[in-house]
Amino acid sequence: MKPIPKTLTSKIAFIVFISLVLLIPLTMIDEQIKDRQRYLAEASQAVAHSWTGQQKVTGPILVMPYEVVGTKLVYDTSAEKTVEKPYRYTDKYFIKPTDTQISVETLDDVRHKGIYAIPVYTSKIQIKGKLPQQLIEEKLAAKNLSEKHEITFFPAYISMMISDPRGINTVPKLNLANKSFDFVPGSRINQHNNGLHAPIGELSKIDLNNLTFNLEISLRGMQQLSFVPIGNNVAITAQSNWPHPQFTGQFLPTKLNISDAGYQAQWQVTSFASNIQNKLDACENGKCDELLDSALGIKHIEAVDVYLQSERSTKYGILFIGLTFIAFFVFEVIKQLRIHPIQYTLVGLSISIFYLLLLSLSEHIAFIRAYTIASMACVSLLMFYLSFVLKSFVRASAFSTAIASLYAVLYVIISAEDFALVMGASLVFIVLAIIMVATRNIDWYQVSDNLTSTSNKPAENTEFNNVD
Repeated sequence: MKPIPKTLTSKIAFIVFISLVLLIPLTMIDEQIKDRQRYLAEASQAVAHSWTGQQKVTGPILVMPYEVVGTKLVYDTSAEKTVEKPYRYTDKYFIKPTDTQISVETLDDVRHKGIYAIPVYTSKIQIKGKLPQQLIEEKLAAKNLSEKHEITFFPAYISMMISDPRGINTVPKLNLANKSFDFVPGSRINQHNNGLHAPIGELSKIDLNNLTFNLEISLRGMQQLSFVPIGNNVAITAQSNWPHPQFTGQFLPTKLNISDAGYQAQWQVTSFASNIQNKLDACENGKCDELLDSALGIKHIEAVDVYLQSERSTKYGILFIGLTFIAFFVFEVIKQLRIHPIQYTLVGLSISIFYLLLLSLSEHIAFIRAYTIASMACVSLLMFYLSFVLKSFVRASAFSTAIASLYAVLYVIISAEDFALVMGASLVFIVLAIIMVATRNIDWYQVSDNLTSTSNKPAENTEFNNVD
């Protein structure tokens, strides 16, 4: 087999080396994108500090505080006999509704922090339900079960835990058993006091045959709104003008409609699915973490934000540079041009600077406008420079048109929400196929000989030729 001359090997090695060197500015730009994402996160935290953060609503829960006073038999070691000793403790019953219906209407808005626009929301929440009459009557009758202890019930209240009470816009009222009760601050649940509660007094003075309730609350938040499904049967409906929801938590919507005008979603959750009673029992004992972790909700996201789009585009940077260098090399082979490694480097840098232009412009104007301006600037610069490098304006125009087409295809890929990976993989495959077809008849040994003979000749003084 005829050995490959060192001239061709050195040329390919130079191209590969320059491509690897150009990964440095691409990596630096990628780090800059990550820095801007961190600044955006800091801006979001600042807005959350003055607006409100993510909201989680737990409840309503009927809380029945009580005190037990009685006596019990204990063994007295000093007297060596069993004696009766008094005891006293207080506790609470947590009663969940039998049926709970939650209706949510969310209106989204934007708050600005520096150059960053942070989406926020205001939700109108309506909650209806019914408390279990039989269970409440059983709890109230428990004080007569034994002569050795007495249960005294304190005034009951309806409790709701809200993760950030600063977002409560109006003071809600509770309508229960045809009576109206005012909510006051604090959930009165140990270790999770954020929220509000409505004192309803002694349950014996309430019509237990009519335990339906309803309330309405206006709640501000940012990014995410979630609910803990408290009840035997919980039905939640939510709608908003935000077109890009992400559904979170342990339960997905049973019905869903998403359009450019917003979304509508419905959930149906039973106590069998949520195991809510065991979690409430644990919360009675001060362990509410499992209860709070069983939420479902909606997260309002940017389907493809500018930083994610910029990050996606940089992942194709080395592909763009590689394709450009391959095209250069093909021109050099076919037209027997001499393209210096410095010229390869300058063209690669002009492609790299596109991503920095895109990042900086997209923070101030719409992404599609930023993308258009950055790509047109880089393509124009390439056309001007390549007309001299390739010794022909026609070749430079064709080459620049191909680069512009790649930019157009790249925009479609990075804008795709669900098909970005398959489109990117298809692009790589198609480009590789085109290169293989275009170079299938090239005799690389002959190319090596031509490069060797060209390198041994003294450089000729060639003038700029404006025709192909």
